[in-house]
Amino acid sequence: MFEKVLAKLEALEPLIKATGDENIKALSSFLYERITHPDSYLVFLGETSSGKSSVINGLLNENILPVKASPSTAAITEVEISAEKKDDSFLAIYKNATAKRISKEQLILYAENPEKDLSRLRLTKYVSSASLSGLRIFDTPGYGSIVEEHEEVLKDFLPNSDLVAYVVNYRIGIQDEDYVFLGFLKELIRSDVEVILVINRCPTDTNAEDRRIIEIYNYAHDILGQVPRLFFIKDTPLSEGENYALPKCPELWSYISQTISSADRIEKLENAFDEYVIDLYERCDSIIQARYASAVMSEEEFNAILEVEKSTAKRIRSAVDSMINPTFDKLIADLPGKIESSKIEIVNRLNSDIDSEKTGQMEEMIAYTNAHLLPYTISNVCGETITDYVDVVLTDLNNRLDDYIQKEVVNFSNEINVRINSNLDAAVQNVGAKVIQKLGTGALGEYFIQFGGAGGANAGIANAASHLLKKVGDIFGKTFSRETHNALKHVLKRIGATSMKAVGAVVAAVLELAFVAIEYSTWKRKLKKSVAKGVDKWGEETKEGIVKDVNKLRDMNIETVLMIADEIESSFDEEKPHNAEQCLKDVKLSEMIGRTIRNN
Repeated sequence: MFEKVLAKLEALEPLIKATGDENIKALSSFLYERITHPDSYLVFLGETSSGKSSVINGLLNENILPVKASPSTAAITEVEISAEKKDDSFLAIYKNATAKRISKEQLILYAENPEKDLSRLRLTKYVSSASLSGLRIFDTPGYGSIVEEHEEVLKDFLPNSDLVAYVVNYRIGIQDEDYVFLGFLKELIRSDVEVILVINRCPTDTNAEDRRIIEIYNYAHDILGQVPRLFFIKDTPLSEGENYALPKCPELWSYISQTISSADRIEKLENAFDEYVIDLYERCDSIIQARYASAVMSEEEFNAILEVEKSTAKRIRSAVDSMINPTFDKLIADLPGKIESSKIEIVNRLNSDIDSEKTGQMEEMIAYTNAHLLPYTISNVCGETITDYVDVVLTDLNNRLDDYIQKEVVNFSNEINVRINSNLDAAVQNVGAKVIQKLGTGALGEYFIQFGGAGGANAGIANAASHLLKKVGDIFGKTFSRETHNALKHVLKRIGATSMKAVGAVVAAVLELAFVAIEYSTWKRKLKKSVAKGVDKWGEETKEGIVKDVNKLRDMNIETVLMIADEIESSFDEEKPHNAEQCLKDVKLSEMIGRTIRNN
């Protein structure tokens, strides 16, 4: 599919071999895996009783995924669709990035009662539809039962999925848990990720005009803020000897097939992979250029450069204690006060809405409060008082770090150029800039470290096209902020999702009223009391989640700074190359390969 890009990567092999760099080899292997296995990712979400596993079993034409897994313990199961006729394979993937082969029986056992250190299960299954080859389907536990570790997995891979299928049971409809779950989903997914609404277990005479279908669709549409593609699956009679029927939904799988093989998606992927190959070349070239410069310079010049490396790296590392930690410490110290302010504002706005209600219909107001007032008010206030504050503080930190690191990088490059013999070949006279190119392409390594492609056992899920590296005008531009900007956006969305998840606590408090006989004259007062109780619970749950998310971003900032410092310190090998002639040949090889890659 990506023959042109693959040819470029193969053209790089001699240069990769010449570098002798193990990290470069690993990046090349990961990139090869992603190009040759450009998998698409489909995540099934919905409550425990919605029938997610049954729908997937229908595609597989086998009741292979458990349909009655314990909701509190169920594992995430990955189904890899293969076009090759071979035996099914089953893997248990653990949190330490190890995996072991298991039997079908063990898959079912682990799905229902997963081991403590289990990350997810993987099933590779042959399906006759070639157009679905390379599709990875993720079957998740019901939202109401997702334990903390599952929630973290969802937060990691939902933003990077290609498609999301939300499954609702026709007979049950949209429940309070669904509302919270859909709000959580809206906060996490990218705007270009399509959500498919699948209404399952519909009566055999159901059609698009069915009132229940319209009700569920409108509800999902209002919450998500997008027009979801609708599919409804009718009840399937049991075949002889079956305990559970296999749902038939050819229209759903046909649409998914068309979506993942669309020309637009293929083009985006190809462009992304092409960028990655060029970045990989630049990393190779920087190593070759620095090695040649080292070989021809004097011992005195070489040692002076090593000292410049160390001193520059030390100053960059100092930003951790001088800039990053103080900012995050203050941010975390301020968050409880911001959450308390949010609670007061939320209660005041809700009380005002309750007081303004003139109908006197308690049941209607409770339903309206749960479905509209609570989530919208909490989402808006959280954005105004918490998310915006975090954004302002961390954007300022990001800019200060960016300025500081760029200054150090430019100075480093200039010092190298001053110290290197001016009689070097023209191709390597600006070697200082060349070696710094590694910093400009560091995101390539970060991409594969974080998302892993086909080779990462414990990796998250990634759509390569959505992580296209944005090149800048010069090699120093946005060295730091480019690495952290998307991470900040991701954490802000996580904060929003954390807040929406905690809406469930408020809903539960308000719903208590539905089971209490309340006098007409007191229901508003009692509703406001329930709201206040729920908002307190929301604050408690939100605080813990936000602090955790902010600390993760602290760690990412620190890791990025240390990565840049390490790259600076390793710009030139500790030992001088002895064979200048061979180093020059490698330079010429790099020039030739560079022209081939850029011109094709």
